[in-house]
Amino acid sequence: MRFVAGGKAEEFHRIGVDCLRAYYENNAPFDADKTVGVERHVGFELPVSDDAGEDTAIVHGYVDRLSIGRDGAFEIHDYKTSRSLPHVEDKEADWQLAIYDSAIRRIWPGVGEVRLVWHFLRHGQKIVVTRRAEQQAPLDAQVRDVILKIWNDQATGKFEYKESPLCDWCDFKEDCPRWKHPSAYEALPEDERKFETGVKLVDEYAQLEAKKKELRSEIAALEESQDRLAGSLFEYGGRHDVSRVAGTDVEADLVEKQETKFPTRTAAPRKFEEMEAELKASGAWPEVSKMDGKSLLDAIKEGRLAGEVLERVKAFVEKWGKVEPHRSVRLHKRRASADD
Repeated sequence: MRFVAGGKAEEFHRIGVDCLRAYYENNAPFDADKTVGVERHVGFELPVSDDAGEDTAIVHGYVDRLSIGRDGAFEIHDYKTSRSLPHVEDKEADWQLAIYDSAIRRIWPGVGEVRLVWHFLRHGQKIVVTRRAEQQAPLDAQVRDVILKIWNDQATGKFEYKESPLCDWCDFKEDCPRWKHPSAYEALPEDERKFETGVKLVDEYAQLEAKKKELRSEIAALEESQDRLAGSLFEYGGRHDVSRVAGTDVEADLVEKQETKFPTRTAAPRKFEEMEAELKASGAWPEVSKMDGKSLLDAIKEGRLAGEVLERVKAFVEKWGKVEPHRSVRLHKRRASADD
């Protein structure tokens, strides 16, 4: 058994028991209405037309429970086990039960008010929305617009999708760009799958991605070894008072300097956004479209700023910049000597 939302069977069993207990306690002795249908199939034909002509769409669904209240009004009940409890406004705009209402009115013309009732079982709460006959025509028009968009997408081959756990219940996987090939893959005999062109391309790409991951791990290990050796080189340079160390074929320059570091979007996103907003708002750096600490420092060093702007930028650098020692090893080919 697979649960769309994830989780273990034992946990869902406990939730189910809690939902049933709360529903029973809130609704016993179940005499507020009379049930006239459970999992009742309802539907209707909806004429749809545009410049290309007219056609008919079938709109249908299944009502969890259809009942008649003590006042004679139809009630359409829907049972939800969602974790969140929505606002009433969300359900007033919800199409699902409203479309069921349209179907009921076509089955029993002349129906007055219909109550849409959502039972949120985890919370022991229900939301009730009343619909009137005059709301049917505007909803039908909205549904027609969606149907026309679907038909247009099918005709042009532009089939937009929104992937979600509900895809498992979709009837259009064979037409959907997201699921068309996986569905075709499953339909192939197992011994033929690896020979299909798309499958071969994905397999080859995945192999290269795995190799890249392997190489990234190797590079990370190499860089770690380099860092250790750099530390040893600087220690050697300090002991012997040298800043260039000769190797067999190359020489290593040991560079030590002070660098001003600013918060980065990756390492400190909140500080970065605050800093960038302050810089833009100050008007001290009119050329800025994004935070660039090096450009600020270069502008100061090259004398491109003066007066009030210079003072503002200096104050900004002093506030946000952090001076840190930086060491690096730069390799170059060893210069040939007279003896070589």
